[in-house]
Amino acid sequence: MLGLDSLPYLHDGRLLTFDDTVEFFDLVPRTKLTASEKQDLVLFLRAL
Repeated sequence: MLGLDSLPYLHDGRLLTFDDTVEFFDLVPRTKLTASEKQDLVLFLRAL
């Protein structure tokens, strides 16, 4: 599983989970994902 083999995320390791990562990238560029879209994205990342 990709997530378990390569965490933490970002160059400085500040994001510990896929949930943190999705939330960060939703806030920074202000994509305004819904809760359902965030959950779907996390599930997709875990499937990689």
